[in-house]
Amino acid sequence: MISVAITTRNRAREVVAALELPAVCGWVDQIVVSDDASTDEDLLRRNVESARNQSGKLIDLRMHKYRLGPLGNKLRALGYCSNEFAVLLDSDNALTREYLAAILTEQDLDRYDPWCIYCPARALGAADWSDLAGTVITKHNVNDLVAANPRLCIMLNAGNYVVPVKNFLAVLEPYQGDQVYASDVLYANYRWLEAGGKLKIVAGADYWHAIHPGSTWGQWKVESLKVAAEIMQKMEGWR
Repeated sequence: MISVAITTRNRAREVVAALELPAVCGWVDQIVVSDDASTDEDLLRRNVESARNQSGKLIDLRMHKYRLGPLGNKLRALGYCSNEFAVLLDSDNALTREYLAAILTEQDLDRYDPWCIYCPARALGAADWSDLAGTVITKHNVNDLVAANPRLCIMLNAGNYVVPVKNFLAVLEPYQGDQVYASDVLYANYRWLEAGGKLKIVAGADYWHAIHPGSTWGQWKVESLKVAAEIMQKMEGWR
């Protein structure tokens, strides 16, 4: 079984699509929605309650009074998860039926490696790096892989991964107060690889990626690009 942790801020309408598949998937026995001090909290409560009633599945809605930021909210959401692995999903994106089947098959082959983050191969509607499926990214090869495949820069900040909850939190919680804007996934990957973890791109693990003006990246593009450049420069030091 696997948990699904959905992070949201002022996306009460979008969270409906994010919940659609996890709410009916037999492999998912825990769904957490972690809200980062939204102003549309009443609508969010109604939409989550509607998803509960339609699916009959427990959906744990956690509302936070104070802003945690993208990274802090992701870590808080994972902290509520009880399974060994969790899908960490942005509320304006949505899983495909093939996503979990592909990930769980890959995990089974790897014997559920607790130091591996499993990554989608395509962000439908946005980007495609499926020709790199099967690639394992580590601290030792990330720079060469990015140089040969610049699209990996997108993947490294796209998120919507399956993460090993306990080890991910152990690595990232010391840095949860760092201000990394919408480069939070890239930053988390930097810290994860630095600690000896790895990323694996899984064939068939596709999800729908929404691009819209209200996205976190759209709000913080300039600041996020600056942080991303700094992170990539730090990783260059691993050569």
